Amino acid sequence: MKTVSESYARVRKHKMKIGIDGETIEIRENTTNTAITSWKLLFFSIFLPQGYPHSVTGDYLEYQMWDTIQAFASSITGALATEAILKGAGVGNE
Repeated sequence: MKTVSESYARVRKHKMKIGIDGETIEIRENTTNTAITSWKLLFFSIFLPQGYPHSVTGDYLEYQMWDTIQAFASSITGALATEAILKGAGVGNE
């Protein structure tokens, strides 16, 4: 019987035991997380690199925060510019 562990956002969620006949038996572990912990882990897994904080310099979190704000502002600017161009071309006029 083979045991396989899976982890998501640096937290082990469960183990699977795979029998000789190929049948999968799932055994749950550590699945009781609070909502805040789940959101925090989701945030870290999306915005921070694997191995954080040991894999980056001390100022990485500040850099990532400003980079995210800049990307959001850039997206809004692009959407507003596209809207203005389309209105200028007459799209949406009755």
